[in-house]
Amino acid sequence: MSRKPYYELPGFDQVYLEDSFVTGLIETGEELSFVLDLVLREGHPRYSSPKAGEQYCYRHAKLMFAHPTLVRWETRSFRPATDASGEIDYGNIDAMQALDDGSCYLEGNWGAVVIASDPPSIVFL
Repeated sequence: MSRKPYYELPGFDQVYLEDSFVTGLIETGEELSFVLDLVLREGHPRYSSPKAGEQYCYRHAKLMFAHPTLVRWETRSFRPATDASGEIDYGNIDAMQALDDGSCYLEGNWGAVVIASDPPSIVFL
């Protein structure tokens, strides 16, 4: 089965998931979403210069998989970490790939999951 990297998906070419921080998870019958401090690349319309002391431009957003028909957790271990500023996160999204069957595979410190849903999207909060 071939895998397409997330940055080749529509709407994902100007974000950088590997250094974005997962700050929460929304899991209902209508959606599975990773709440993020999302890194934007310079070409993104919401991009601005990083704040003092930050390496990237971060925006609060969610990576949303609407109307899931399959959520298969291969591993799941949401253990919070506290950063130097006292904020809690669950690590990064180390990989996100679109699979041939239309599903997506994601993994990070928080686990690994296969999701079949509407096409993934980024929703700014």
